[in-house]
Amino acid sequence: MNIAFVIKKTLILLALVDPFMAIPLFICATADLSLPFKERYSRHLGITVALSLLFGGLFGLHLLNFMGVTLAAIQVAGGIIMFIVSLAMVIAKDFVLAMGMLVD
Repeated sequence: MNIAFVIKKTLILLALVDPFMAIPLFICATADLSLPFKERYSRHLGITVALSLLFGGLFGLHLLNFMGVTLAAIQVAGGIIMFIVSLAMVIAKDFVLAMGMLVD
C-alpha cells in the first residue's frame, strides 16, 4: 500500500473528526457527571462516530446515487451554505460596527 495515500487519508480523517477540539468540549460537557458515566458515554460516542464514518465511507455515494443526487451537486450546495454563513458573519460584523457596539 502506498504510504502517501495512507498519510493523506489519515490527515483528512483527522481534519474531519478533529479530536483535538473534541477533547475540551467533552470535558466541559461532562464536567458534572460521574466517572463511570463519562466512560460509558465516551465509549458510546466513539462507537457512534466510528460507525457513522464507516457507513458514510462505504455507502455514501451509493445512497446519493440511489436518491439521484450527484457528488457535484452536494459540493455546490456545501459551497453555497458556506458562502451564506460567511456573508452573515461579515454582515453581522458590519452591523455591530455601525451600531458602535464592538466589544473586545
